[in-house]
Amino acid sequence: MSQTYLEQLWQQIVILPIEEQKQLQQRLSDSLSEVVTEEEFEQMLLTEGLLVTTSKWITDSSLSLNRTPIENKGKPLSEMIIEERR
Repeated sequence: MSQTYLEQLWQQIVILPIEEQKQLQQRLSDSLSEVVTEEEFEQMLLTEGLLVTTSKWITDSSLSLNRTPIENKGKPLSEMIIEERR
């Protein structure tokens, strides 16, 4: 939301009668207190067309524990990367 839109919204809120401001406050409070899981949030983004696909995280740690390092001849890869960035 742009700052201009928020400012316009605020200007409309402050002219509401106090009872309607309280109702708005309650609705916002209720809305913000709802807990949404990551999956539900991704689904909402998919529905709105803001996300094309969801990625699944690897939760099996044995896959990373069973890796074997690749032997590298010469400088360590981290040094090579740092030199290239200079």
